Amino acid sequence: MRASHVIYAVMDLDAAVRDWRERGFCVEYGKPKHPFNALIYFSTGPFIELIQVQKTTRMVRFFISLSKFIGLKHVHARFKKILNSEHEGWIDFCIEQDAGDLRPSIERVNRLGFSGNHLKHSNRRDTHGNNLKFQNYFPDDPDMPFLMSYYSIDPKPQNYVHPNGVSHIQKIRLSTSQRCADAIAALSDDPCLEVSVANNGLKIHSVDFGYVAK
Repeated sequence: MRASHVIYAVMDLDAAVRDWRERGFCVEYGKPKHPFNALIYFSTGPFIELIQVQKTTRMVRFFISLSKFIGLKHVHARFKKILNSEHEGWIDFCIEQDAGDLRPSIERVNRLGFSGNHLKHSNRRDTHGNNLKFQNYFPDDPDMPFLMSYYSIDPKPQNYVHPNGVSHIQKIRLSTSQRCADAIAALSDDPCLEVSVANNGLKIHSVDFGYVAK
């Protein structure tokens, strides 16, 4: 598995999109109508997801409430933590399977001692009209990154460099518990990940960007 994306909490999605665009990044909303997130893609490697917290859409709030009611308590806990964030900044992280059904990776996670909730049929229609299908797995331990299958349609631009010269994410520095750090190491050897051990929850400390050589 490899780094999928890092989540950045924002209080005002439209303002955040303007800010990241002014910093020279190409940003697209997650969906055409009533978006609650926006994406910053790179041709290779992980991408960035901006998520509106505190005042998000009614549909998202309804889904979070419903998830607890239908027994998806780990989905509920993960999104409740994100959406109730009182501060902007890096807040969560995901690792992904290169392609195909997510179940083999889930079985590996289960063998490492984790249980969780598997969302088998997630989808999102992006601003280009693509229906992106994917699966998610939310572990019972909130200090463990969640899992994702790769999109059914690749949304990343080919051979793209952002106007500010950024071509990819070079390094993601995070800390988590010893148990979860060991699990990440067992699941992924992605060189862009730098994982340290700390007992204060899953924390993303910094994200470094790579630039096209001049």
